[in-house]
Amino acid sequence: MLKGVSVLLFLLFILSQCNDTMSSGGQVSNETDMAAYGKEIYKTHCAMCHGERGNAKIAQSADLTITKMNTTEISDLIYHGKKTMPRFAEVLGEPEINAVSNYVLTLKAMK
Repeated sequence: MLKGVSVLLFLLFILSQCNDTMSSGGQVSNETDMAAYGKEIYKTHCAMCHGERGNAKIAQSADLTITKMNTTEISDLIYHGKKTMPRFAEVLGEPEINAVSNYVLTLKAMK
C-alpha cells in the first residue's frame, strides 16, 4: 500500500513539473546547450530516483553511471518506462527526451 502511494505521489510530482519543462519549447542551439538543457530536465524529473550523479538507486532505479545503453535505447526507455520507472511520453517531448538521454551518458564520465 505504501509503495502504491509513493508511486502515485511521484507521478503527481512529475506531472506538476510538465509545464515548466515544456515552456522552453525544446529549442537547443548547440551541444553545450543540449547538455545543460538535459541536466535541468534530469534534475527535475529523474534525480529524485536516480540521484544527482545517477547512482542513487532509489525506488529500484538503475545505476546510470554503469549503463551500457546508447542514446536511442535510453530515449526509448524514458519514453516507454520500465518496472518502477513511469513512462514520460506524456510529460516530455522528443527534444526533452533526447536531451536527457545525452545527459545520462555524461554521468558515466563523471563516475
